[in-house]
Amino acid sequence: MNIRRAKAEDAEAISALINTFADRFTLDPDGIGAERFLDSITPLGIESIVTALNFYYLIAEVDGHLAGAVALRDGRHLFHLFVAPEYQRSGMAHPITHKSPAPKLQPVWVSTQGGGGGTGR
Repeated sequence: MNIRRAKAEDAEAISALINTFADRFTLDPDGIGAERFLDSITPLGIESIVTALNFYYLIAEVDGHLAGAVALRDGRHLFHLFVAPEYQRSGMAHPITHKSPAPKLQPVWVSTQGGGGGTGR
């Protein structure tokens, strides 16, 4: 596996990878209401993210084929993390995310009470 910084030329392959999953991120099967998101994952949209100064975009390749991608915005916000279906559950996400410059954060547990119909316990 080769992990490297994404380049503008990778935008088409990254877009294709993300679009493999796009229907899982929209409420309407035709994408109605998600136009902004869908525009952001076109090759042109991905190219603008890859080349933006406030983004750090890495890709993982296996035998020259795109296997995964991760993007950080502003050095602290996980913006994209996608792994090709054939590499899911193989541990692919771990090396991609750990190669990023984000600070290593400790897990945080969040508990809510009241509101939202839960028991609050």
